[in-house]
Amino acid sequence: MCNPHKTPNSIISIQTRDLENHIIPFFDFVKKIVGADKYLFPVFRRSKNSVELIERAMLNIQVLRDEGVPQSNIVKFLINRPTTLMTSTVRFKEILQEIRGMGFDPSKYAFMRAIHAITAMTKSTWETKLNAYRKWGLSEEQIQHAFMLSPFSMMHSVKKISSIMDYLVNRMGISSSHIAKVPTVLLGEEDHT
Repeated sequence: MCNPHKTPNSIISIQTRDLENHIIPFFDFVKKIVGADKYLFPVFRRSKNSVELIERAMLNIQVLRDEGVPQSNIVKFLINRPTTLMTSTVRFKEILQEIRGMGFDPSKYAFMRAIHAITAMTKSTWETKLNAYRKWGLSEEQIQHAFMLSPFSMMHSVKKISSIMDYLVNRMGISSSHIAKVPTVLLGEEDHT
Protein backbone atom coordinates (compact mmCIF):
# COMPACT_ATOMS: atom_id res chain seq x y z
CA MET A 1 0.00 0.00 0.00
CA CYS A 2 1.18 3.51 -0.80
CA ASN A 3 2.30 5.70 2.07
CA PRO A 4 0.30 8.95 1.72
CA HIS A 5 3.05 10.93 3.48
CA LYS A 6 5.65 10.03 0.83
CA THR A 7 3.44 10.60 -2.21
CA PRO A 8 3.42 14.42 -2.03
CA ASN A 9 7.25 14.54 -1.92
CA SER A 10 7.55 12.27 -4.95
CA ILE A 11 5.02 14.39 -6.83
CA ILE A 12 6.90 17.57 -5.89
CA SER A 13 10.16 15.95 -7.00
CA ILE A 14 8.69 14.99 -10.39
CA GLN A 15 7.14 18.43 -10.84
CA THR A 16 10.42 20.16 -9.91
CA ARG A 17 12.40 17.90 -12.27
CA ASP A 18 9.92 18.59 -15.08
CA LEU A 19 10.08 22.31 -14.37
CA GLU A 20 13.89 22.45 -14.26
CA ASN A 21 14.66 19.94 -17.02
CA HIS A 22 11.81 20.47 -19.44
CA ILE A 23 9.53 23.44 -18.95
CA ILE A 24 12.12 26.17 -18.24
CA PRO A 25 14.46 25.08 -21.09
CA PHE A 26 11.45 24.92 -23.41
CA PHE A 27 10.39 28.46 -22.55
CA ASP A 28 13.98 29.72 -22.85
CA PHE A 29 14.33 28.11 -26.27
CA VAL A 30 11.04 29.46 -27.62
CA LYS A 31 11.70 32.96 -26.26
CA LYS A 32 15.08 33.07 -28.04
CA ILE A 33 13.32 32.36 -31.32
CA VAL A 34 10.07 34.34 -31.02
CA GLY A 35 11.41 37.13 -28.82
CA ALA A 36 8.15 37.89 -27.01
CA ASP A 37 6.54 36.38 -23.94
CA LYS A 38 3.05 36.61 -25.42
CA TYR A 39 3.86 33.73 -27.82
CA LEU A 40 5.29 31.35 -25.23
CA PHE A 41 2.01 29.88 -24.01
CA PRO A 42 0.46 29.40 -27.49
CA VAL A 43 3.58 27.50 -28.62
CA PHE A 44 3.66 25.48 -25.40
CA ARG A 45 -0.06 24.66 -25.75
CA ARG A 46 0.35 23.50 -29.37
CA SER A 47 3.39 21.36 -28.60
CA LYS A 48 2.89 17.73 -27.74
CA ASN A 49 6.18 17.29 -25.94
CA SER A 50 8.34 20.24 -25.08
CA VAL A 51 11.52 18.18 -24.68
CA GLU A 52 11.10 16.66 -28.12
CA LEU A 53 10.36 20.11 -29.54
CA ILE A 54 13.58 21.54 -28.17
CA GLU A 55 15.79 18.73 -29.46
CA ARG A 56 14.29 18.38 -32.93
CA ALA A 57 13.18 21.95 -33.44
CA MET A 58 16.67 23.32 -32.80
CA LEU A 59 18.05 21.08 -35.53
CA ASN A 60 15.17 21.70 -37.93
CA ILE A 61 15.25 25.46 -37.38
CA GLN A 62 18.93 25.42 -38.28
CA VAL A 63 18.06 23.42 -41.42
CA LEU A 64 15.51 26.10 -42.32
CA ARG A 65 18.08 28.85 -41.77
CA ASP A 66 20.58 26.98 -43.95
CA GLU A 67 17.90 26.84 -46.67
CA GLY A 68 17.57 30.63 -46.54
CA VAL A 69 14.20 30.79 -44.80
CA PRO A 70 13.75 34.27 -43.26
CA GLN A 71 13.74 34.45 -39.47
CA SER A 72 10.27 36.07 -39.54
CA ASN A 73 8.87 33.00 -41.32
CA ILE A 74 10.57 30.67 -38.84
CA VAL A 75 9.08 32.63 -35.93
CA LYS A 76 5.57 32.57 -37.44
CA PHE A 77 5.91 28.85 -38.14
CA LEU A 78 7.12 28.06 -34.62
CA ILE A 79 4.17 29.98 -33.18
CA ASN A 80 1.52 28.46 -35.47
CA ARG A 81 2.85 24.98 -36.29
CA PRO A 82 5.37 23.89 -33.62
CA THR A 83 4.58 20.19 -33.94
CA THR A 84 5.69 20.24 -37.58
CA LEU A 85 9.17 21.08 -36.33
CA MET A 86 9.18 17.86 -34.30
CA THR A 87 9.53 15.80 -37.47
CA SER A 88 12.74 13.78 -37.48
CA THR A 89 15.52 15.84 -39.00
CA VAL A 90 16.24 13.20 -41.65
CA ARG A 91 12.59 13.27 -42.79
CA PHE A 92 12.50 17.08 -42.48
CA LYS A 93 15.47 17.41 -44.85
CA GLU A 94 13.84 14.98 -47.32
CA ILE A 95 10.67 17.08 -47.30
CA LEU A 96 12.65 20.28 -47.87
CA GLN A 97 14.41 18.69 -50.86
CA GLU A 98 11.07 17.55 -52.25
CA ILE A 99 9.56 21.02 -51.81
CA ARG A 100 12.55 22.75 -53.36
CA GLY A 101 12.31 20.29 -56.27
CA MET A 102 8.74 21.43 -56.84
CA GLY A 103 9.96 24.99 -57.24
CA PHE A 104 9.00 26.50 -53.87
CA ASP A 105 10.97 29.58 -52.85
CA PRO A 106 12.35 29.30 -49.28
CA SER A 107 11.99 33.05 -48.82
CA LYS A 108 8.18 32.83 -49.23
CA TYR A 109 5.81 31.63 -46.51
CA ALA A 110 4.21 29.17 -48.96
CA PHE A 111 7.42 27.16 -48.50
CA MET A 112 6.54 26.77 -44.81
CA ARG A 113 2.93 25.87 -45.59
CA ALA A 114 4.16 23.18 -47.97
CA ILE A 115 6.37 21.74 -45.23
CA HIS A 116 3.38 21.55 -42.93
CA ALA A 117 1.14 20.00 -45.58
CA ILE A 118 3.62 17.26 -46.44
CA THR A 119 4.62 16.45 -42.84
CA ALA A 120 0.94 16.14 -41.91
CA MET A 121 0.44 13.01 -44.01
CA THR A 122 2.07 9.78 -45.06
CA LYS A 123 3.27 9.22 -48.62
CA SER A 124 0.34 6.88 -49.27
CA THR A 125 -2.13 9.50 -48.04
CA TRP A 126 -0.45 12.06 -50.30
CA GLU A 127 -0.83 9.70 -53.26
CA THR A 128 -4.49 9.06 -52.39
CA LYS A 129 -5.15 12.81 -52.40
CA LEU A 130 -3.35 13.20 -55.72
CA ASN A 131 -5.64 10.49 -57.11
CA ALA A 132 -8.67 12.38 -55.80
CA TYR A 133 -7.66 15.38 -57.91
CA ARG A 134 -6.73 13.20 -60.90
CA LYS A 135 -10.28 11.80 -60.90
CA TRP A 136 -11.44 15.32 -61.74
CA GLY A 137 -9.18 15.41 -64.79
CA LEU A 138 -6.29 17.36 -63.34
CA SER A 139 -2.82 16.62 -64.67
CA GLU A 140 0.28 16.25 -62.50
CA GLU A 141 1.38 19.74 -63.57
CA GLN A 142 -2.00 21.26 -62.66
CA ILE A 143 -2.02 19.57 -59.26
CA GLN A 144 1.54 20.70 -58.54
CA HIS A 145 0.70 24.24 -59.68
CA ALA A 146 -2.34 24.28 -57.38
CA PHE A 147 -0.22 22.97 -54.50
CA MET A 148 2.38 25.69 -55.09
CA LEU A 149 -0.29 28.39 -55.03
CA SER A 150 -2.09 26.94 -52.03
CA PRO A 151 -0.30 24.12 -50.17
CA PHE A 152 -3.26 23.63 -47.87
CA SER A 153 -5.32 22.46 -50.83
CA MET A 154 -3.86 19.03 -50.03
CA MET A 155 -4.83 19.14 -46.36
CA HIS A 156 -8.48 18.17 -46.81
CA SER A 157 -9.63 14.58 -46.59
CA VAL A 158 -10.24 12.74 -49.86
CA LYS A 159 -13.96 12.84 -49.10
CA LYS A 160 -13.88 16.62 -48.66
CA ILE A 161 -11.76 17.12 -51.78
CA SER A 162 -14.31 15.10 -53.77
CA SER A 163 -17.23 16.94 -52.21
CA ILE A 164 -15.78 20.40 -52.89
CA MET A 165 -14.77 19.49 -56.43
CA ASP A 166 -18.21 18.02 -57.09
CA TYR A 167 -19.88 21.19 -55.85
CA LEU A 168 -17.60 23.54 -57.80
CA VAL A 169 -17.59 21.53 -61.05
CA ASN A 170 -21.08 20.05 -61.18
CA ARG A 171 -23.16 22.64 -59.34
CA MET A 172 -21.26 25.85 -59.99
CA GLY A 173 -20.05 24.93 -63.47
CA ILE A 174 -16.40 25.82 -62.80
CA SER A 175 -13.90 23.76 -64.77
CA SER A 176 -11.43 21.70 -62.77
CA SER A 177 -8.57 23.34 -64.69
CA HIS A 178 -9.80 26.76 -63.52
CA ILE A 179 -9.96 25.50 -59.92
CA ALA A 180 -6.32 24.38 -60.25
CA LYS A 181 -5.41 27.95 -61.27
CA VAL A 182 -7.23 29.41 -58.24
CA PRO A 183 -6.99 26.65 -55.61
CA THR A 184 -7.89 28.97 -52.75
CA VAL A 185 -11.54 28.22 -53.61
CA LEU A 186 -10.88 24.80 -52.05
CA LEU A 187 -10.03 26.32 -48.68
CA GLY A 188 -12.20 27.12 -45.73
CA GLU A 189 -11.58 30.08 -43.41
CA GLU A 190 -9.60 27.96 -40.95
CA ASP A 191 -7.06 27.05 -43.63
CA HIS A 192 -5.61 30.53 -44.20
CA THR A 193 -2.98 30.56 -41.40
